[in-house]
Amino acid sequence: MAQVKRKQYEDDAVALYDVEFAPGPLGIQFETGFYGHHALVKGLVRGSQASRLLQSENHAIQAHAIQTGHVLVAVNGVDVTTDSFPDVMASIRSAAHPRVLRFLDPSVLSLDRFRHDPAQELVNRDEYGFAKDDKYILKHRQQLRHQRQKPARYRHERQWLELLQENGGFDGLQVLLHESSEDESMHVRQLLQPLVVGGIPSAYRPAMWLLLANVAAYKARFPHDYYQSLLHREDHRGSTVDDIEKDVGRTYPEHTFFQAERGKVELTNVLLAYAMHRREIGYCQSMNFIVGILVLFLPEEDAFWLLAVLLEKFLPWENYSRSMVGAQVDQIVFKRLVTLQAPALSAMLETHGIDIELVSLQWFLCVFLCTLPLETALRVWDLLFFYGQEVVFDAALCILQLGEQDIMGVASHAELFQRVRELGTELHDADAFAEFVHAFMQNERKAPNGPLDQLVAKVTRFLDKGATPVVAPTPKLYTFDDIEQWRREARPQVEANEREMQRFRETCAE
Repeated sequence: MAQVKRKQYEDDAVALYDVEFAPGPLGIQFETGFYGHHALVKGLVRGSQASRLLQSENHAIQAHAIQTGHVLVAVNGVDVTTDSFPDVMASIRSAAHPRVLRFLDPSVLSLDRFRHDPAQELVNRDEYGFAKDDKYILKHRQQLRHQRQKPARYRHERQWLELLQENGGFDGLQVLLHESSEDESMHVRQLLQPLVVGGIPSAYRPAMWLLLANVAAYKARFPHDYYQSLLHREDHRGSTVDDIEKDVGRTYPEHTFFQAERGKVELTNVLLAYAMHRREIGYCQSMNFIVGILVLFLPEEDAFWLLAVLLEKFLPWENYSRSMVGAQVDQIVFKRLVTLQAPALSAMLETHGIDIELVSLQWFLCVFLCTLPLETALRVWDLLFFYGQEVVFDAALCILQLGEQDIMGVASHAELFQRVRELGTELHDADAFAEFVHAFMQNERKAPNGPLDQLVAKVTRFLDKGATPVVAPTPKLYTFDDIEQWRREARPQVEANEREMQRFRETCAE
């Protein structure tokens, strides 16, 4: 039976699609244009492979099935748009099985505008160049159009430009934020706060991350050729190199930058240099995804320095050590926060034997890059560089808050497990999520003696017209001091467990 294998979109409509046919008649009636070129679909033979696509129970397949007027543009990856009609028919008959025919919908993309390599695989990419599936790309493009229609978005970008112009550009902001009096620094932070919450424009994001992290001050502590010296050291540990090389090939293979040699080299260099820079950490899986985003947006050496500051100032470096003691401690703390902030959800997960760490560990280690839609994750990073590591806990709890209503209505264990795994993946409205996280951060309130449900105001609101209603951020019942205290309390037991595991491994090795 025929199958629609791939589709390429123009806005929300399918412009090109590949159909793979099993051996046997196709069931398509073709006709030619006025000048005898091109093969246009005239009709489908009832009961044939092609017509059965229209009878599929999958509505997405029905909507993108072969339609009258669509143009055949390639046969098994060979362009037929300039062939005569008889030659196109001959190409179909002589094509090897399975035959893959590529069709163009001229109502979406005209033949005059069609400029395409027929052998190229149909791919839909987001604004950053990542190949995405149909469901993701449609929601992503819908959100982009929604953003462009917001007058506030243009005002926001203009405010960023004005701030930079009035304060001497990035160099001027660097001085005001990190080299001026406390009052001047606080004043600039107050100006920056609403702009960062509203999102750092893509063009400014790399420079602003470096600036907010004060990378210049960290870099000044080392010789000017320090990064290059790390790359040329000959005492690289073999196992570290092997681990990095294995993971480089698995890092964002859906992006052309990492398919090319340059992307792989830059990613390898930064990871290897950092392993030499902090030998007590070395290399840990998940660092490759963080560094992948850094080298995508920043020059290679800048990516290294930002990684160094990120793991020293914004993320606990022990999260990425070989023992991952820091990550284990933070998961204990996070579970405590879930029980505090969402007791009903916590109880439900416990009843079904589902450990939130199954998803939250990846959230923390990859800083949401492998969970949230990319623009939404980058907005969390904007907040992280402005406010610090508490943002990771806050954003994780906000993902749970936004998914709680959906999860609490699930009855079966299997469906509950699937819903938990999918938490955050649908949060395409980056503005709404960033505002939600910031509102939660600002809604800090210590719990009094009364019951928790007297504190939590379940206010339903709509993020957008027609959107699914979600609860407003609940009062935040902890501070970062609480997180630090709970970390100190959890650490002794985690370290004791790690020592026990180490003794067990040594015993097994004897």
